[in-house]
Amino acid sequence: MRNILFFIILALFVQSCGKGQAGPEAEKARPQPVRTAIVETVEFSEPVVTSGVLARSRESKLSFKAGGIIRQVAVHAGQYVQAGQLLAQLDLQEIGAYQSQAEQALNKAERDLARVEALFTDSVATRQQYQDAKTARDVAKANLQIAAFNLAHASIRAPQRGRILQVIGELDELVAPGYPVLVFASSEASWRIKTAVSDKEMTRLGPGDPAEIIFDALPEMKFSGTVEEMAAGADPQSGLYNVEIQIGQGNEQLFSGFIAHLVIRPQRHLTLQAIPFEALVQNRDGGISVFVPDEQGLVRQKSVRVYTFYDNRAYLHDGLQAGEQVVTDGAAYLSTGMPVEIMN
Repeated sequence: MRNILFFIILALFVQSCGKGQAGPEAEKARPQPVRTAIVETVEFSEPVVTSGVLARSRESKLSFKAGGIIRQVAVHAGQYVQAGQLLAQLDLQEIGAYQSQAEQALNKAERDLARVEALFTDSVATRQQYQDAKTARDVAKANLQIAAFNLAHASIRAPQRGRILQVIGELDELVAPGYPVLVFASSEASWRIKTAVSDKEMTRLGPGDPAEIIFDALPEMKFSGTVEEMAAGADPQSGLYNVEIQIGQGNEQLFSGFIAHLVIRPQRHLTLQAIPFEALVQNRDGGISVFVPDEQGLVRQKSVRVYTFYDNRAYLHDGLQAGEQVVTDGAAYLSTGMPVEIMN
């Protein structure tokens, strides 16, 4: 009885040992379940994502031609104005006196010229005296034109229908000639967003490229625009290239200074191969590759050259052909020559 029990235990032990030796071989031969995706050839244009500041295409700093004391500021920041409307004015006492002085000087010069001309006709005055009197009259006339011009520009009027963005000068303030008093934006001009891009992004952009725009102040609204102007050189301080995107007229809900977020889609396209991002694996040498199943159900590794990543896809320069399959799910567990079972 003991001998029979001994042989039964021995047989079970040998059987269990046999199963343990066959297990790894069976696992080796078992195909690895994977999922695959088809390689697509696409015309790809990588968007340029940037941000900028909204402004009117025509914004100007208005100032007086002559210096003086501000006697009137007729508008406030944010006010809409009509073309020709009075915005600000200097004290005219001094400027008016200059014009009166110039008028009197011109009257005297004309009287002197008339007197010398009569004497010259009678051969009493010389030709030089006559020419000097005529020159003095012309100088006096020019001085009167200058005084009249300064008087006319002692008032600031709206050049077009628009809006006052900022009031810089204050009442009774002494300002120098050309010192900005008001910042004005024309309502007849279009809205533009001023942004800056890198040199690599600049090479992809061109005039007319469409842009999608969202403002921080209006997150629920989407606007569209086009690339209007592109700088010919980089800004010396930032090293970036200035680009202006035009939105168009209207859009009364917009205000100058809004912060905009843009997605510019270049019209220049590259022919690339697109695959899911998860199909990529890293080689031992640090390169990038994918696994491609063959007709025998085995996988081989192919090196690829990645152009960029966008929207969970990898875009490749070369390495694959359109219509090929690449392993996506399960690619991290494969090696060349392994059998796979496609579970699509």
